[in-house]
Amino acid sequence: MEISLLADGTVKDKATITAAEDWKHIFTNLPKFDAEDGHVIHYEVKETAINGYTSLIGGECDKRLSVTMLKDTTPRIEPVPSRSFSEPLLDRLREHQALLLREHRAHRRP
Repeated sequence: MEISLLADGTVKDKATITAAEDWKHIFTNLPKFDAEDGHVIHYEVKETAINGYTSLIGGECDKRLSVTMLKDTTPRIEPVPSRSFSEPLLDRLREHQALLLREHRAHRRP
């Protein structure tokens, strides 16, 4: 997995993280203030997208950030073809529904 360190929106460093490094990397020697105008630098980490995974980045930028990769497991839902019913079938369904309703009312307790 490749991650990029951005300082004020500009990529300043990159790292490839692997199991060999126990999936960890530390960016070091990061100045807190901009050398030109003295503003506090806003750091962020972004990972290079991996097909089939979603990344979650959390933590506090001035302490420790974690990147969690979640495998996309949302099942693909295939569209169901629409069905059309013929009028005679719909008429029979309505008759059956009416019959069930009459039977239900006849057996109801007052």
